[in-house]
Amino acid sequence: MTETTHQIQGAGGKGSGGGGNTHVPTESRDTLRSKQIAHVIDLVSEGEIEGFSGDALQRIYLDDTPIRNPDGSLNLSDITLQYRSGTPLQEPVSGYGFDTAYEAPVAVELKYDKPVVRTLGNENTTALRVTLSVPQLTYQNPETGDLSGSSVEFRIETQSAGGGFVTRVQDTIAGKTTSRYQRAYTMPLTGPAPWAVRVTRLTPDSTQANLRNPLFWESYTGIIGAQLRYPNSALIAISTDAEQFRSIPTRAYQLRGLRIKVPSNYDPAARSYTGLWDGRFKIAWSDNPAWCFYDLVTNDRYGLGRFIDEALVDKWTLYAVGQYCDERVPDGFGGWGPRFSCNLYLQRAEQAWSVLQHFASMFRAVLIWSTGVVSVAQDRPSDALALFTRANVIDGLFQYEGASLKSRHTVALVAWNDPADAYRQKIEYVADEAAIRQYGVVQTELVAFGCTSRGQAHRAGLWLLYAEQHETETVTFRTGLEGFSLYPGAVFKTTDPNRAGRRMGGRIRAATATEVTLDDAVELDAGQAYTLNLILPDGRIHSAALAMPPGPSAVLTLAEPLPQVPLPDAIWTLSADDLIPESWRLVAAVEVEKGLVEVTGLAYRPDKYDAVEKGLTLMPLPTSTLHRAPDPVTDLHVTESLYRMAGSTFGVRATVSWHGQAARYRVKWRKTQGAWEARESVSASVDIDHLEEAEYAFSVTAFNVLGRASLPVTVIRTLLGRRRPPQAVTGFAYVIEPYGVKLTWDKSPEIDVALYEVREGGAQWEDAKPVGSIQGTVLKLPALAAGEHLFRIKAVNAVGLMSGEDAILVFTITPPKVAELQAALVGENIVLTWTPAEGPFAIRHYALRYGGDWANGTAIAAPLSTQFQEKVTFGGARTYWVAPVDVAGNEGAPASVTVVVQPPSAVTIRAEVIDNNILLRWSKAEASLPIEHYEIRVGASWAVSEPVGTAGNGRFTTFFVQAAGTYTYWIAGIDSAGNLGEPASVNATMSQPPDYVLRYDTHSDFADATLSHIYLEDQQLYAPISEESWQQHFESRGWSSPQDQIDAGFPRYFEPAAQTASYEEVLDYGAVQPATTVSATLSSHALFGQVPVTPTISVRATEDDPWRDAPGQAQTFAAEFRYVKIHYDFAASDAHSLIQISDLNLKLAVKHKVDSGKGQAHADEPHGAWVAFNLTFIDVQGAPNVQPMLRAPTYAVVDFKDEPYPKGFYVLLYDIRGRRISGPFSWMARGV
Repeated sequence: MTETTHQIQGAGGKGSGGGGNTHVPTESRDTLRSKQIAHVIDLVSEGEIEGFSGDALQRIYLDDTPIRNPDGSLNLSDITLQYRSGTPLQEPVSGYGFDTAYEAPVAVELKYDKPVVRTLGNENTTALRVTLSVPQLTYQNPETGDLSGSSVEFRIETQSAGGGFVTRVQDTIAGKTTSRYQRAYTMPLTGPAPWAVRVTRLTPDSTQANLRNPLFWESYTGIIGAQLRYPNSALIAISTDAEQFRSIPTRAYQLRGLRIKVPSNYDPAARSYTGLWDGRFKIAWSDNPAWCFYDLVTNDRYGLGRFIDEALVDKWTLYAVGQYCDERVPDGFGGWGPRFSCNLYLQRAEQAWSVLQHFASMFRAVLIWSTGVVSVAQDRPSDALALFTRANVIDGLFQYEGASLKSRHTVALVAWNDPADAYRQKIEYVADEAAIRQYGVVQTELVAFGCTSRGQAHRAGLWLLYAEQHETETVTFRTGLEGFSLYPGAVFKTTDPNRAGRRMGGRIRAATATEVTLDDAVELDAGQAYTLNLILPDGRIHSAALAMPPGPSAVLTLAEPLPQVPLPDAIWTLSADDLIPESWRLVAAVEVEKGLVEVTGLAYRPDKYDAVEKGLTLMPLPTSTLHRAPDPVTDLHVTESLYRMAGSTFGVRATVSWHGQAARYRVKWRKTQGAWEARESVSASVDIDHLEEAEYAFSVTAFNVLGRASLPVTVIRTLLGRRRPPQAVTGFAYVIEPYGVKLTWDKSPEIDVALYEVREGGAQWEDAKPVGSIQGTVLKLPALAAGEHLFRIKAVNAVGLMSGEDAILVFTITPPKVAELQAALVGENIVLTWTPAEGPFAIRHYALRYGGDWANGTAIAAPLSTQFQEKVTFGGARTYWVAPVDVAGNEGAPASVTVVVQPPSAVTIRAEVIDNNILLRWSKAEASLPIEHYEIRVGASWAVSEPVGTAGNGRFTTFFVQAAGTYTYWIAGIDSAGNLGEPASVNATMSQPPDYVLRYDTHSDFADATLSHIYLEDQQLYAPISEESWQQHFESRGWSSPQDQIDAGFPRYFEPAAQTASYEEVLDYGAVQPATTVSATLSSHALFGQVPVTPTISVRATEDDPWRDAPGQAQTFAAEFRYVKIHYDFAASDAHSLIQISDLNLKLAVKHKVDSGKGQAHADEPHGAWVAFNLTFIDVQGAPNVQPMLRAPTYAVVDFKDEPYPKGFYVLLYDIRGRRISGPFSWMARGV
């Protein structure tokens, strides 16, 4: 810290000889004194705070004096300020007595241009303090001898780790002192250790005795800082010259406080909200009391966040509260400001509930715990949440209670903090002059918590006074489920006939978008505009203007359609220009019994807000008509009826009814020129008995609860008694039942009605056809034919008089209708499905046909269900029709669908020749229906070819061929309906003589086979099937006929079936066979689902030998056997899968053998030369071929006996003369 002393110097004139003046030397006072620095550090707030909104020195007050004025001038000097906003990682505050120091003496006088250097090696050192001193600082004028001050300039530099020196201080000590004066300089150290400090004297050394300005370097001190951050704590550290204050000064700081959580779409500076809020928050400074409240509740350091989960705070309600707080209102001094703001400095601990209530009071709310969350109920303009009338209040009873005069204050003294006077508390005087004139001065005091706005304080006082003057009354009543929807602070409305003087609420009987039928008529006065208030199905209250003429009516027409149609029994209230419902704000809703809620509300004036904020005058609300006489009744009617007296005697009764809105009525009646009789009634109807058949006058007068009477209304009526015909029948209606029509009507209210006569048709009653005379009120008719029907009815009394008019009922019977018919090919079946018919009567059945049109179609079936299936037996297109037929025989319009069955497509064939076998493989034929089998033919064309076999629905077969040549094979698919597909062909060439001979080719007739879960019918096998009996099959599935099974979607009676089956057949070939190829070919196709087939071929030589099995093989090579066993196992994929087997073919093929050799014939052998076969033959084809091996012409004669298993043959050689000769020969034999 530096200090500058300004010296004021003067010079006197020189004296002349003689009488000149004599100068006495003077000495100036010492101006250099050692200073004491005051250090103060204040913890101003929990962090992080927003801090100073402008120049900090203008907003810091020491002993109520700002350090700097708005014009920039300083009121206080030598001030050092350190500010920390309270972040978790803020920089430490240094130099405030929390450090460790070590001092090293130097005690060296500094000479001009001879710097002195010292070194600090402790790497923990964070700051350096250099102490300099001057033992004397004076200057004596050599001419006058006056002693004054002097000065000396110097520089302090530091160096880090051998780097360059950096100037840290360059200063001058100026002034006068005759004793030792010290000055210290503290500076932070930067960079790595070690550090060097260099001090240089910049003022030349004094060479005169009258100038004394020596400079000494006393010491240097290394400071190890404590580095205390004080995380999350807002700090302000001030150091100042203690000379400026007699004691430690008081400090005041004008700060913006905590940065808090505010909505992510909120701009605190502009107090505006952008778009829809997504429920997320951001951190910013705000003085909106709603968000200050939210932060206090949810913060886990200084608030209640450790005890209340953030999810349990009603942020959505606070969002609406915050918007209301930010709205601009007049401030009372020609400007505008926010409605509520929070400027508060909490400095002591209090009960959490009390603090939160104080916070809520800032924005005119109370703290509530609602539906498991912390919320607030704010007094602000609100729409009504519920309507209550006598219709939904227990016993229709409303209880009212008013406040005492002592609680109705007329003057409020509001305490608030004035920022213009250092935020000292001020009192705002608020008075209700009109109330003072009526009640005098009744004073109360109010603390505006956190209020620094005079306008806000004034509004708080007005709100209190207006609430106590105009919202003093409470209402209490009991209700049902409607009470559970209310919460503290919710607004609701009531209409009580005892208070309003008229009935202006009830329940809705029925409603459309433009008309509402009430539970009773209301009287609409001329010159009044009416509004109907309704509870909509979504729970909202909707207000709709009426468009109706004056007069009584229970059906109200609306000026505009409703957004939703109200439900029956919904609550309604009516408002007029001169009569509106009363509004209340809920104080409590308590369930006093199960399902019974007691509601207490405080009077609510929605116009008080404009009175508080805009200065409008509160006028009395038109909530009652009791101050004037009630209106005369309207629609006065007299209805005559009979009632039963003793025995069979009937009396005459007159029912007098009217429309009115009064508390009670007086009814008077008399015969012409007779005396008046009277009766009191609170309802708008009264029955008068014991009258005679005569002319009567009837009069009704209305009274309100204060006893004020209306003008009487009178009518004259002649009573006929039993001479009066019955009234026309009402409520004549019909109900269509599944098997007939029921006619119903209301029972006549007249007790002398004996029966009701019903007729049908006719232009009038007389020519209508009688249907029946019924004593009750229901007539059941059978199902009627389609068309229009007209019925008439009259009531007949005991003396035979009929109603004057007949009630007419006209209705139309429509035939049933099928909306849609669909068809699908499922396997080999067509499945028809259709929507259930819609019609007035039950459906007897559905008529199914096929053909070009319905009229000429062929009938198929008449099922009861909406599904039918049958096996497809056609190809191409076919149109199906379905029409419903109801129990009355009414046939509906048919629906149709066209089905196209495509024949199998041509296959792609591939032929392969292996030895004597031609193997054929082909692709799957595409078709609408399943492929029943493939037909295989051989020939030049399909038309002239010969069938050689079928191949189930497999796509492979083999043919054994003994002759070489080219063969043309044809294959065509045949579907389950017998539709022949397009044939395809392939050529197979057998280019060399075949080596195999087909010895056996057998087709089984399945007669000798052993069958398990297999059914044989018409040389066809079906597997797997159940072994239950026909009766068991149907009974176990709840079917009584085969049609039931077909209707269920199973056209074959043995479905559903078992899942496994087996086939086994043994063939005896009569003799042991040599080496032979055994081939078994099964022709089959799946009717439904999948049925994998596993073959096994077994052979043995005798009946006692064990079987030699070839499992899983349909072809095997075997030798030395006589018996062949063919076994098939069937394993269905499910209980509905089924396979059809049309053929089983077994082939034994023996390969050709060729034997050859050489021999020697001798002429002397009697039978010729014997040649034994090298191979064993079963049979030799023809005689062996012998070729002589002589050059001369020679003939060979073979003596061979063709018999089974031949052993050899004889050879004889002859020359051309026929003589036997000897010689060599070769031979060859071919056989099997």
